[in-house]
This record gives sequence, C-alpha cells and structure tokens, in this order.
Amino acid sequence: THEVTQSDWDAGRVENQALVVGTPPRGGPLDPVPSNIVVVEGERSPDLAIVKSAEQDELPAVGGSIDYRFELKNTGNVTLTDIGVADPKVTGMDCEAQVLAPGATTTCTATHEVTQADWDAGEIRNTAVATGTPPGTDEPIETSSNEVVIEGEQAPALEIVKVTEAESYSKVGESIEYAFVVANTGNVTMTDVVVTDPKVTGMECSDTTLAPGATLGCTAVHVVTQADLDACEFSNVAAVTGTPPGSDAPIPEVPSNEVVVPG
Repeated sequence: THEVTQSDWDAGRVENQALVVGTPPRGGPLDPVPSNIVVVEGERSPDLAIVKSAEQDELPAVGGSIDYRFELKNTGNVTLTDIGVADPKVTGMDCEAQVLAPGATTTCTATHEVTQADWDAGEIRNTAVATGTPPGTDEPIETSSNEVVIEGEQAPALEIVKVTEAESYSKVGESIEYAFVVANTGNVTMTDVVVTDPKVTGMECSDTTLAPGATLGCTAVHVVTQADLDACEFSNVAAVTGTPPGSDAPIPEVPSNEVVVPG
C-alpha cells in the first residue's frame, strides 16, 4: 500500500518500481531484478476562489480611505504558489500567505483613497482578480471576485453673492458695474455654471466648472436709463445654476442677494 500525499497530487501521478531478490541453495543472493514501472495518474484541478468586502458601507469624504479585505481559498486539489490579488483601484496590497494548499485560506488587505471623481460618480465599484500558479507550470490561473459597490449621497449646491462699488447714480448712460462670486457649497463638481441677470449686459465669468469648495467670479454692467432715474433707485437680483455630474438637467436657479443702488 502507498498512502497518497499532497506531493503526489502536485506531481499529478504516483510512479514507482519494485525490486525482487532471492538466494539460491548454493552461492550468494541474486542481483536484484527490477519490476516494470507502474504509473497511477490523477487529474489535477487547480482552482481558486476570492471574496472581496469593504469595511465601510458609505463613501467617505474626499481624502478619506476605504479598507478592503480579500478572502482567498484554494478550492482545487493541488498546491498553488505565488498567490496574489490585483485590483487597479487600491494601494498597499498585502497578503498573509503566498502559498496555499488545497482547502487552505489566506487574507489580503488594501486601501483606496477617495477622490473627487468617486463623489462625482456617486459611487466606487470595482472587482479584484486573484491569481495563483499550479505545480508544473509557469502560467498562473486567475479568478474574479464579486463586485463591491460603495455609494455616496450626492448633494449639488451653489451660492451666489452680488456686489457693486457704485454708491449712487445721477444721469442716463452712467454705468453701474457689478461683481458676482459663485461658490460650490455641495460635494460634487458642477459644470455649465451660468450666472444670469436680466438687467445687466456683458456678463463674463472666469470659469464654467466648479469643484466643491471652489469659487468663480463674474462681472457685468448696467447702463442707467431714464426709467432708473424716474424710479430713484435701481434694484435687481441675479441667479446661478449649474449641472451636476451624471445629469443633463441643471439644478434649479439659486438667487443672489438683492443689490439696491439709489439714484
């Protein structure tokens, strides 16, 4: 009897040969006589499973981190070496073991640093790939993990402040110059940012895209009319809007403060 070992399975076969010896009535023993070689083969089935999970269930703020855990198990019948996990969206991959016997498990960990692009997408989703090399080959096998999705609640928001240095006006044709400061007070990047003011002309803005926490400036002019002089004051309100990521529809217009210039 031969008791099968893991080494036999890793080799894919058991190969052995017997010898027979005997001693005749006269003289010394005969030289050993070898038997035929007997080979018993086994079907090697390398296989590897991976389960990916995250310590967080909600998207952290930009600059925060997501800690991932990867559980690997050798589900085949041969030893796997060079165990590793590939995941393009993480850094610092660290695995406890690089060799797995059949039925054995190991854990890998890695981290993803949250970016503004993650928040603009409203989520981060990705899949890892586990690899291991079976005996007798240089070609690793690979298997994909489950997809892990971590979502964040997008909150697009803009604010606008309107100011002027003009303290008064006194004649038709006089110019009142306005400045507008727009701030992104939400958590996603806003595009197509537009400031509107029906009572001014020549609106010019420094940009149309605004990252969270950033500001942009606009300027415009109102030319005093006879109606302004007759009203004895000029008052108006501007508005701003912009489009959040993943949408074709801009958010509702956000009004500015009212600016009143006496005449």
